[in-house]
Amino acid sequence: MTDDNFVLQSFIEQLTATRKSRGLSQKVLADKLDAAQSYIARIEKGDTDLRTTKLIQIARLLGLEVMLIPIELVPAVTGIVLSKNRSETSLEDQPLYELSGEVDQVDD
Repeated sequence: MTDDNFVLQSFIEQLTATRKSRGLSQKVLADKLDAAQSYIARIEKGDTDLRTTKLIQIARLLGLEVMLIPIELVPAVTGIVLSKNRSETSLEDQPLYELSGEVDQVDD
């Protein structure tokens, strides 16, 4: 799988997971887009080339925002998103991001 396909598949998986977590069927989302349910099914299967305008429209209907993030900030943004999705503790108790291989310091 190429990097481009991996990124596209990640987008599709996130859109699908968010749709399901919001309790929306493909039909309800399609109706909001004034599209057929089969169009949403094709998107979620990766069987159609999604136009940027439709991607933005779908994301916003699902309460998401499509953004271009500088590559060097991706780890920080990923950390923020992951920490928001953790339900065990509050955001104040979590680091914004962790570097791979990072070890907690022990006070003597």
